[in-house]
Amino acid sequence: MKTLNLVLGITVTLGAEGLGGGSIESNLKAQGWKENEEFNAGVDMMETLILAHAEAGIDVTAEAYQKGIEVTYETLTNRFDVVEVSYDDYVIVRQELERATATVNKTSYFKVPKGDWERAIESGEDEDDALTDLRSEGKAMLVSTEGEIEDVSMTFHEEVVSL
Repeated sequence: MKTLNLVLGITVTLGAEGLGGGSIESNLKAQGWKENEEFNAGVDMMETLILAHAEAGIDVTAEAYQKGIEVTYETLTNRFDVVEVSYDDYVIVRQELERATATVNKTSYFKVPKGDWERAIESGEDEDDALTDLRSEGKAMLVSTEGEIEDVSMTFHEEVVSL
């Protein structure tokens, strides 16, 4: 194992020569807010490339390479608005509870072999029971469904929670 300490606190650990198995560590990613996902993905890509180069034998400790790492990271920080929150800041979380009910006029289309349908109806069942039985027997296949919402009722309850 060989450990390389690079700029910006990046540490590369190489596995056995030619066998891969290396790793890279840093504290370059921003806090795990949704707004930071693209920035963090960029950092992941940069770190992956550094590790791949190191494992391929490229001298990632060279001054020019280190400068390239710094420029790449600076470009990422300029490209993306990073959201940072210190422990002195207040983070407000709003929890919402929603209850929604709706009246939906739904039409479903089934494919049923004609002979099976006729037998089910001849046995004295109404159409709903016949279709239910044929579906449970695997003889009626749902082809499509259409729906139209006629009435919606929603209730909200909000609570603000401080972290």
